[in-house]
Amino acid sequence: MTAEMLRNDGYQVLVAAHAAQAREMAQQLQKIRPQMKVLYMSGYAEDSIAHRGILEPGIQFIAKPFRPQAPGKKVREVLDAAGPA
Repeated sequence: MTAEMLRNDGYQVLVAAHAAQAREMAQQLQKIRPQMKVLYMSGYAEDSIAHRGILEPGIQFIAKPFRPQAPGKKVREVLDAAGPA
């Protein structure tokens, strides 16, 4: 549903089945487009993800649940940030 919301806002969205696939997809795409920004999303609470050491410094992340406008707002924030994600 989130991917469809973002596509309706004009964003190109790639969806991964699980975290390992998402990281692999991002790594492969960043080889082709080094300046590409990546935003990860999970159903786990942000604090539990961070405490488990899953997030590396500088990784952009949005945790569910969130308000309907949050994904588009977060994507815009990531895109507007200086430097690579």
